[in-house]
Amino acid sequence: MNKYFDSENYYPDGCPKKCKHCGIPDLVSKTEAVDGGVVSEAGLYCEGCNSLIGYWAYGSYDYCFANLHPTEGP
Repeated sequence: MNKYFDSENYYPDGCPKKCKHCGIPDLVSKTEAVDGGVVSEAGLYCEGCNSLIGYWAYGSYDYCFANLHPTEGP
């Protein structure tokens, strides 16, 4: 695994384990867009502060929410 990967706050696939704003681990996925009857975009939100924590679109997770390298991510 990448030595810069933040495994305390993120799962290996880049999905966050908890809210980066309030620290609550209760995250919920909400459908943002549907194309042809299939979910094409979904946001990952914190149930505590309703902040957008991650975003999935068209088969790819938006890694700008994951700290994969010290110069990238939040």
